[in-house]
Amino acid sequence: MALIDDVFSDLRLQGVVFSRMTLRGDWGYAKPDLQGAPFHLVVSGEAWVVADALGEPRRLGEGDVAVLSHGDPHLLLSGPGARTRPWSEIVAREGLGRWSPGERFKTCDLVLGEGAPETVLISGVFAFHDPRPNPFLQGLPSVMVARSDADLQALAGLLDREIRTRAPGAEGVGGKLADLLLAQVIRRQLTSSEAPAGWLRGLADPEISGALSAIHRTPERRWSVELLAREAGMSRSRFAARFRAVTGQAPLDYLTRHRMFRAAGDLATRRVPLAELAAAAGYESEAAFSKAFRRWSGHAPTEYRRRLLRAGQDDRTAL
Repeated sequence: MALIDDVFSDLRLQGVVFSRMTLRGDWGYAKPDLQGAPFHLVVSGEAWVVADALGEPRRLGEGDVAVLSHGDPHLLLSGPGARTRPWSEIVAREGLGRWSPGERFKTCDLVLGEGAPETVLISGVFAFHDPRPNPFLQGLPSVMVARSDADLQALAGLLDREIRTRAPGAEGVGGKLADLLLAQVIRRQLTSSEAPAGWLRGLADPEISGALSAIHRTPERRWSVELLAREAGMSRSRFAARFRAVTGQAPLDYLTRHRMFRAAGDLATRRVPLAELAAAAGYESEAAFSKAFRRWSGHAPTEYRRRLLRAGQDDRTAL
């Protein structure tokens, strides 16, 4: 499996909350921090996004999309300087539903304000299986803005139709379209100079990408810095320095983090024996794996699974 495919798989997208909003006149909404990755896709008109990571307000035109990878609070405005209201007021006033685990695709259709101009937005939240900070999300820029092209315009049109019509099969189709939207935005970052140190920069690095691919392809292998340097075609010392500069981590730290995150995902989504988890993570004994997992997560694997189950029963994301 190519590294980019592996990364998309490890993002573990669980569901997507959509709200289609027709916004009229002057408007502004303050969105809180969220567990997940909020996004805003402009179907028609324009909107402005304000977030600490952006510095200046960023305009979104028709077909543009912004994804806030880390769930940071932000403002969504009709124009710079527009007065804002807490989004929670809209949630309460409109009686919006809430997303819960198991719902792949949930939508609502809102008309807010009056007069001109008019903007149609598809906003939502990409929700992920694991409630902990996701290393693949954390390796993305805090805010990703993808500018309109034929692919994004086509996706905007298809999503708009699925939300408006709720035709048979809309849940499955909408979920797949959401996967495509996220993939398109991440792909744009591969050629961007704005990517922070992390797997994304490593993926675009012609030397380090070979070692990353090897880690993702066979995480259970007994890797050493020397073996990974060989995959990159570099000396040990040069590889170690380059890997840290590009990804922000030492090679074996990245390996351990990847192994533990994969194991955590299996604990969240599968009933896997501990011995199988240990072997898949490259550990020869359950005890060694449990010790490493506790050091990484703060909990033994069995306790971690119980905590996830309890959290899942209470997890809800407001539209």
